[in-house]
Amino acid sequence: EKQANPLLADFDTLHNIGPFANITIDNYREGMLKGMEVQKAEVAAITDNSEAPTFENTIVALDQCGKLLRKVRGTFSPLSSSNSNDEIRALQKELSPLSSAHSDDIYLNEALFERVKKVYENQAAEQLSAEEKKVLENIYDRFVNSGATLTDEEKARLRELNSRLAMLQLNFTQNLLYETNNTFVVVDNEAELAGLPEANIAAAAKMAEEQGQPGKWMFNMQRPSCNPVLQYCSNRALREKVYNAYYNRGNVDNEYDNKAISAEIVKLRLEKAKLMGYENYAQMALEERMAKTPEAVYDLLMQVWEPAVAKAKEEID
Repeated sequence: EKQANPLLADFDTLHNIGPFANITIDNYREGMLKGMEVQKAEVAAITDNSEAPTFENTIVALDQCGKLLRKVRGTFSPLSSSNSNDEIRALQKELSPLSSAHSDDIYLNEALFERVKKVYENQAAEQLSAEEKKVLENIYDRFVNSGATLTDEEKARLRELNSRLAMLQLNFTQNLLYETNNTFVVVDNEAELAGLPEANIAAAAKMAEEQGQPGKWMFNMQRPSCNPVLQYCSNRALREKVYNAYYNRGNVDNEYDNKAISAEIVKLRLEKAKLMGYENYAQMALEERMAKTPEAVYDLLMQVWEPAVAKAKEEID
């Protein structure tokens, strides 16, 4: 008998946290697909509403739709980013184009944007609070920044770019995760670990044993493993070896290499930015952030730069 999917019911747990031990990979797949299906119906209910668009029947309804999908993603995401395996990574790749298309189906929905736009243009008639105005502004801007005002031809290209970028970014992240967990620096002689705390030495010995190299010490590129070497070890050569291994994850010309992926991401992000009317991707990415412009980012960095360098020199001394 098929067990009920825990993701499709209320979580009867402390702090409403997902019961991870009871959720299978098929549950996650079903939950994601069901979440998209439910949100699609919720959006259709907004666009099919025969009443004139109001803050309540359009903006509030839109802001609150997609709860099931958010719940499933919020349960799957921490697992896929911190305790991943081959099954989870395969499901991420399977769902990536579907998630990208689902998002575009909402933000490129002409009937939906028309309703949002009407509320935005007639907001004075509704006597909205400051918070409600901000929600309305955020949702309207999100539609515009997601391509709602583009031509049909431009929207079609934007969908292609979004789908490809989503997959590239997922591949990049999965490669980086693999390299972080499976790039090792091996030490044969304990004397090379001078300065490293006993607990870290013991952890390195345990890792070596688990990797089939008993009697040695191993460090992978997870921060709790490699950072103490950089912080405490007096052996400069080992520190350099670990530092270089960490910063060259995805850059050693193996099947997990990220150079070609990075180059394609940069190229497609620039095309997307220009399609959206920006000179470069930084301008587009910063539009909804506090800095607003690349120039403001550099201005802040330059203000911090001189005192930071002075402090670093002081600490070196």
